[in-house]
Amino acid sequence: MAWRYGPMTLYKANKQLQDMLGHFDRIYDIQESGDCFANVSELLSAMSPTFPAMTQTSADTIEDLSAEFMREIVGAALRVNYGQYSANATKFVTFVSLAGSEGGLWAIDGGNKRLPYALLAAADAFLIPHKVRKVERSQDERYLLHWDQVSDTYDAVVVAAPFDGTLELPSNMQASVRPMEGIWVTLIEASAVNSSYFGRPVSDVIAVGLAWFNSIGRVWPVDGRTPDKPVYKIFSAEKPSRQLLESVFVDVGQVEQHHWLAYPHYDWSKNADASFQLGPGLWYNNAIEWTASAMEMSLVGAKNAANCAAKHLGLALKQPEPIDKDEL
Repeated sequence: MAWRYGPMTLYKANKQLQDMLGHFDRIYDIQESGDCFANVSELLSAMSPTFPAMTQTSADTIEDLSAEFMREIVGAALRVNYGQYSANATKFVTFVSLAGSEGGLWAIDGGNKRLPYALLAAADAFLIPHKVRKVERSQDERYLLHWDQVSDTYDAVVVAAPFDGTLELPSNMQASVRPMEGIWVTLIEASAVNSSYFGRPVSDVIAVGLAWFNSIGRVWPVDGRTPDKPVYKIFSAEKPSRQLLESVFVDVGQVEQHHWLAYPHYDWSKNADASFQLGPGLWYNNAIEWTASAMEMSLVGAKNAANCAAKHLGLALKQPEPIDKDEL
């Protein structure tokens, strides 16, 4: 890598990333003190005055990195994490993408899906497993939530899902509907990747140029066991056919395919700022996704909503015991 990209490129890339994460780390102490922010720009400014501008500039403006490094390493990180190209991505989301591509990352034993269940249990909350269709302001300035044929009144509301326009909000309290990036995920049982398809033996592949896929990689069971047959995961913009999969892999078995709106479509020329607070006592967690989409970003957005709700309701936040932690 030093020969291909130059030793100073690797040093400068890592230094810029670590500097960015050092500023990002400030948000944890800020939020533990109970501070909250009405919009994303205010939250970013609290981390670093330079962060808001990073959401309005292209990844191509990152300085001191070689063209090869930008195309191959930065391009690969954006392609596998966000299915997008560096020409459109913002400088901020690019650094978040690089942070999610280095070592020292964490996963939850049994799968990251366990996190919301643990949060629900810790909150000692009562879960109503229905989709809210409408939020309206009640006469006593609270909120009336409607689901199925039922409605109930609440003092505060947090919308904790990407706003797609199907949830009806008060006319003067609207969240922006912005384009999401549609991704096909294909899970496939196969003995191996077909080396003749790529012209060389490979196991993991990330595309940085024109290709029908974004990434191909082997995945492992979340409980640590070794599967009887390898399983690979493909991210792609279009749904790959069985015929195509059988040309890419050897001894294809079971195939599972799902399409989902995985993350926002990032465009440095569009305003990434968005409001957390839609109205008195009404907040929108996922506004932070327009800056960068990741589990850690969602947690920062959720903590902000919790702090804002506590202030709105006149509650004192319980301060947790201090712990040492490595974030992102």
